[in-house]
Amino acid sequence: MRTIIKLTFIVSALLILQSCQKDPLNDIEEGGWNNERSVIDIKFKGQIGNAVIENTDSETGRIEFSANMAAVTDLSKVEIEKLDISYQGKVSIQTGTALDFNNAGRSANITVTSPTGKDRIYTVYMNEFDESLVGTWSISSMALYGGVEDSWWRTGLLTFGADNDYWADGKNNPGAEYDNTLTLTLEGADNSGNTYGTCVHSAGADGKYADFVFAGSQNGKNPGVDVDMTDTYRKIPKGTSKWIRNYSAGTVTFTDEAGKEYVAAFESAGTIQLSDLDASSANDVNITIPEHAFSFTYPLAWDYFSEYSVYAKVVLNPRKFFILVNKID
Repeated sequence: MRTIIKLTFIVSALLILQSCQKDPLNDIEEGGWNNERSVIDIKFKGQIGNAVIENTDSETGRIEFSANMAAVTDLSKVEIEKLDISYQGKVSIQTGTALDFNNAGRSANITVTSPTGKDRIYTVYMNEFDESLVGTWSISSMALYGGVEDSWWRTGLLTFGADNDYWADGKNNPGAEYDNTLTLTLEGADNSGNTYGTCVHSAGADGKYADFVFAGSQNGKNPGVDVDMTDTYRKIPKGTSKWIRNYSAGTVTFTDEAGKEYVAAFESAGTIQLSDLDASSANDVNITIPEHAFSFTYPLAWDYFSEYSVYAKVVLNPRKFFILVNKID
């Protein structure tokens, strides 16, 4: 009997003790342990790339982002499209609302409060982003560096024009595009900060695009047979295409409506040495770009047939193709 009484007393004492203990989950649920007050991610309308977020110290932070000004119609109301903060925190502004950057510093503040009531004030800075591709460009010239190798004049720079005798009669030679325009618009940027948009390649007043048909009279392998080089030199699609600029790789990729891609470098004004020879060589080949150019590089075929001819440079061994452009708007 005494044993039963003792067991009953022990069990009752344990139940009373357990009922007096605080549930350890309460602190988690109530946030009594949580001093976190951070912005994890943020995205504004018109933002290019990712925002840079820095917790300067326990009370302050800094956020910096770049915005496409064409997409920002009112600097006093720049909308927040995405805002993630630390667990159970509270923030002074919500997704779908806006910040006012209409001031000299292009800055605004966001306050994040932890569950324990501690604040961190972030200063948000907006940088105006200028994508240099955006605008309307005129095609001023096309040029090709071609040939097998740099010795003995087997390579050369050819300017594609209206009077070249190596384009087929009755076809539109590259000179037909020297009144064409390229209008590039910016649509946004991906998570890697690559900008993208639409390109409209319009025919000029003559309504013509180049056919790029090499004349059979210059065909060394099959005399008299014209060679269609459209796949080689139609690098910026006719009409509407998509473009994306990879700043890390230094490339601009055009994609036509069928999904075919054309990868270019966007060249700035200056002189580019094309041959592998030094500047003192009589056979050195350079190109001077007055403003800008899209350049396209080909794998060398190393076809030595008729290596000194225009046919060898244009048809067999094209190496680098330039579309020179001038900005008009």
